[in-house]
Amino acid sequence: MSHALRNSLSVIVTGSALLLRNAPTAEDGRARRQLEAIQRAALRMNRILQSLTELEHLESGALPLDRHPHAAADILSGVAAELASAAREKSVAITVGAAEGAVTVCDRVRIEEALTHLVGNALKATEPGGAITLTGARQGPDVRLSVADTGRGMTADELANIFDRRWLARRKAHDGLGLGLALARGIVRAHGSELHVESREGAGATFWFTLPAK
Repeated sequence: MSHALRNSLSVIVTGSALLLRNAPTAEDGRARRQLEAIQRAALRMNRILQSLTELEHLESGALPLDRHPHAAADILSGVAAELASAAREKSVAITVGAAEGAVTVCDRVRIEEALTHLVGNALKATEPGGAITLTGARQGPDVRLSVADTGRGMTADELANIFDRRWLARRKAHDGLGLGLALARGIVRAHGSELHVESREGAGATFWFTLPAK
């Protein structure tokens, strides 16, 4: 099913891109806007499909990991750089702090993906003028990686259900399907760890997990 759906989406994405290249820029602005909307919708559907497929791999334990030593500072800086533009658009500051010698063994691509989901979630919860802090520090035999924001925080009900995809999808005010946190948690669990969250309503939130130090 995934393969068939991806093939159909590929036709839509490719066709809309071709039409946009040949569409008049001024003569029919409404037609161009419709084409752009079609392309955005198809790309979003493709991202959702990829997320669902990856989540299936995570939950079935079929996701291979490529573990190597990486400095926490490098991992966190890469995530901050990737989301710097989105943060600027929302007037949210992103800062990175990592202790010297905080080197962890992990699949860097996957851990950066998990942190990207966490920072993206923090951006949704943080108002303009707020801040997001990415931290890496030694914690006994491990390295603790965390994403803290100054956003609206969570109620006790939200905190109890934050990793429940079905609960998130039912919330009318929720933007998306709740896959980001589920994917982040799955990636962390694939590394043999657990994703934790600390939050109070009106006082921001902190998501954190540990990985073995080198």
